[in-house]
Amino acid sequence: MALSEFLPFCIIGLYFLGTVLFATGSALRSEALKMSALGLAGTGFALQSIELGHMLATLDISLSLTSGKFVFTLLGWGILSIFLLLWWRLGLKFLAVVALPLALVFSAAADASIGVQAK
Repeated sequence: MALSEFLPFCIIGLYFLGTVLFATGSALRSEALKMSALGLAGTGFALQSIELGHMLATLDISLSLTSGKFVFTLLGWGILSIFLLLWWRLGLKFLAVVALPLALVFSAAADASIGVQAK
C-alpha cells in the first residue's frame, strides 16, 4: 500500500479517536483524556499537512486545485489550523468538540470524493 493510499486512513482514524477521547474526557472530566485527544488532533494535522504537500507535489497543479479531494482536505486542514491557533493563543480547548468532528467529516468526504472535479 502506497503512502497516498495509507495516509488518509491514518488521518481519519486519528481524528475519530481524538473525537471519541475528547467526548469521553469531557464526560468523565478527565484532563488526561482531553490532552490525549488534542495530541491525536495535532498528529492528524501534521499527517494532513504531509498529505496536502504530497498532493501538490505529485499532481498537476491545475488538476489538484480543482479536485474534490484537495478541496475537502484543505477545508479540514483550515478548520483544524484555526482551532489549533485559538487553542495555542487563547487556551480554548472546548473548540475541539466542534473542530475534531468537522475535520473528521471533511477528511472522510475527501476520500469519498476522489475523481470529482470542482467547477
